[in-house]
Amino acid sequence: MKKIGEFSTQSLKEVARGFVFSLRGSKQLCSMLLPRLRLIMSEFTLSEVCFMLYSYHEVGHLPKSFAQEIEEIVKKKMMENGDEISLKELALIVKVFCTSRSAHRNFHKLLETTVLMRIPELRQDIKTMHAIGFQFESSGLCSLDTLKSLKKEVFQ
Repeated sequence: MKKIGEFSTQSLKEVARGFVFSLRGSKQLCSMLLPRLRLIMSEFTLSEVCFMLYSYHEVGHLPKSFAQEIEEIVKKKMMENGDEISLKELALIVKVFCTSRSAHRNFHKLLETTVLMRIPELRQDIKTMHAIGFQFESSGLCSLDTLKSLKKEVFQ
């Protein structure tokens, strides 16, 4: 791994998929990869960025600046094309950010708003709606009104 600086972008993505996203990499490996992965963040999909945040949180090496970078990427995607994010991706975003507790309150408000705007679609996928509601409720990172709205929809 001494030659990590010579890896191509595609090779780094494969290393990230094999060791970081799968939680097989050690804290030491993750910290060594972080500076290189930060340079190619735009190459990853929304789901991959979320997996990266979750993985770094789980191994216990999540620098605040890195968490903020990922928050900004996801926030930008939600603001620009929130309705293009699939329901599974939305559930993943909720799970990752509620578990890691690394985002600012404004991000969570945007996330709540995005979820509430997608309730008509979520009605067609009750399992995903339930998963989102469960994450919000267990983390305590959303308003009571959002929880009430989700529960109302699930129990109709």
